[in-house]
Amino acid sequence: MNSPSPFAAFGNLPPLFNLHTLTFLHLPITMILATMRLIVIDSIAALFRSEFENAHSDLKHRSSLFFKISGNLKSLARKFDCWWC
Repeated sequence: MNSPSPFAAFGNLPPLFNLHTLTFLHLPITMILATMRLIVIDSIAALFRSEFENAHSDLKHRSSLFFKISGNLKSLARKFDCWWC
């Protein structure tokens, strides 16, 4: 019997909220429990383009959120000895 995905509960939330919650809360725990060493994120920039307008304030917030998420992913990669680019 297959166990449900630990990320199935994110189905009804906005994509950026999913990514933020995934990278800061669930991913570190999953990496410890499942000894995960490979994470593939396809087209992260598309999530940011679809969620924000091109207004100056949106661009600033979008950049800030992008760097927080990418910085956390790099930190997790170093902590768990994973390869990243």
